[in-house]
Amino acid sequence: MKRPSSAAQLAGASVIAGLSGLVVTWAVARVSGPEAYAVFAVFWSAMYLVIGCLAGVQQEVTRSVAVSVRTDRSLHTSGWRFATGVSLGIVVLVAASLPLWAPSSFGNPYLALALPLLLGIGIFVFMATVSGSLAGTGSWAGVSFIIGMDGVLRLVTVAVSLLFTDDPALLAWMVVAPLPITLGTAIVLFRRPLGQAMVLTDGYRTLLWNIVRTMTAAAGSAILITGFPLLLALVSDRSQQNELAPLILAITLTRAPLLMPLSAFQGFLVVQFAKKPDGQWRLLLRLTAGLAVFGALAAVLARLTGPAILELFFGSEYVLGGELLALLVAAAAAIACLYITGPAVLASGAHAGYALGWLGAVFCALLVMSVPGGGLSERAVLALTLGPMVGVVLHIGFLLARRRSAKSGVGTLPVPVAGVE
Repeated sequence: MKRPSSAAQLAGASVIAGLSGLVVTWAVARVSGPEAYAVFAVFWSAMYLVIGCLAGVQQEVTRSVAVSVRTDRSLHTSGWRFATGVSLGIVVLVAASLPLWAPSSFGNPYLALALPLLLGIGIFVFMATVSGSLAGTGSWAGVSFIIGMDGVLRLVTVAVSLLFTDDPALLAWMVVAPLPITLGTAIVLFRRPLGQAMVLTDGYRTLLWNIVRTMTAAAGSAILITGFPLLLALVSDRSQQNELAPLILAITLTRAPLLMPLSAFQGFLVVQFAKKPDGQWRLLLRLTAGLAVFGALAAVLARLTGPAILELFFGSEYVLGGELLALLVAAAAAIACLYITGPAVLASGAHAGYALGWLGAVFCALLVMSVPGGGLSERAVLALTLGPMVGVVLHIGFLLARRRSAKSGVGTLPVPVAGVE
């Protein structure tokens, strides 16, 4: 029997993890009720906001290990020591920031949620380092194992806990519990490739500087995607608390059909754009046109059936109007556009342009959300639509600039592309 390709393994693991997260969302919302679900969802958002930023650690470790494998450079930096330093630094930074945002988002006392948050992000740095090391050596089975096992274990731990409690603090510990289990199992199962891979080619100072830059780019998507519920909690007042849980749930559900597959195939899209530099614009137009058609159909479907589906699966407390659900689907399509233009920009070698597109989207979204007045739902829809559109415009601007410089014979070479199984 033919072994699945690396792309198939990664896609399968990503789908499993994504579906597991959606089932966790459904289970907690259904069992806990809106008030407890809102607290849990904000914790989930805060944790995965930081984890989303830490994707930059995995990317940089992957690059460094790949260079080490390819060139056998003499400088050897311990991956374990590096991960320990980064983990401690991130935990200290987040802990120091807690008084600024945790009381208004977690409620008081916030320590019950802060402790699992700090432990979770501290462990995840090691998981990101291990995943990056495995990816750098081409051990995609190991990377896929970590992605899939983490998601499935989280579904199991949260589901079992919901049989006995709906306390958000205890559920938060169940969200964190799979991290050390997955990490330890991966280290044992893939100890042979890890034995060589946990040696990086660059010095600590170079690695840290590179990670700061990659984390900055990752922070843009993390704030708009996983961190947005936390932002909603920060800008909402007491009169809007009843609106918070249904809105967070609706945003999560309306994004899933578009963003789950696109996020799983970001690397694949980069490869496709890089392979066909002459047909880049044709591919970009084809993908965005398909996205527009799918988004329009999904918005109509949400308008007609969304309220009934929410009531059927989650209960009447989570029902929102069909018009709002349709607008949220349209906003999800706007964010999905960034998931298409981003790989195109990366494939052209404009890493700064990629980061600036996401940061521009975040800045616009934050600006909209910070404007006083207006309902929480209205501001959320505007922020999630206008922000990504600004990012798309910036990305296209960088692509046009690259096209002009290529025609004039000025500029950098496109990103070299490795083979894909």
